Amino acid sequence: MDLKTWKHAVVFQTHSLGTIHTVKNTKAAAEWLLLYWPLSQGDDHSAAMEACLRVLEGSAPVEVAREAFIDACKEADIFVLSATFQKTRRQQNAAVNNRSSN
Repeated sequence: MDLKTWKHAVVFQTHSLGTIHTVKNTKAAAEWLLLYWPLSQGDDHSAAMEACLRVLEGSAPVEVAREAFIDACKEADIFVLSATFQKTRRQQNAAVNNRSSN
């Protein structure tokens, strides 16, 4: 099955303090929405589920699911980390890895 991978992952923090998750594709987003979502009802949650289904069926571009997933995060008060923060974290991790290999 084609996972319908996104150009940019969505990195978010759940209500469990400090727990950070990364969703990189539509299939993973659909699993989160179905199995782990803290808010089982809501307009944005329903719209995200529909968007994921349309993308997985091939009738919508992958970014439709990604944007709907972000909206559902906001509706459920799930903190979505910014792209700048994601880039900074990657740079910090690379620096740590470089120091430990020296």
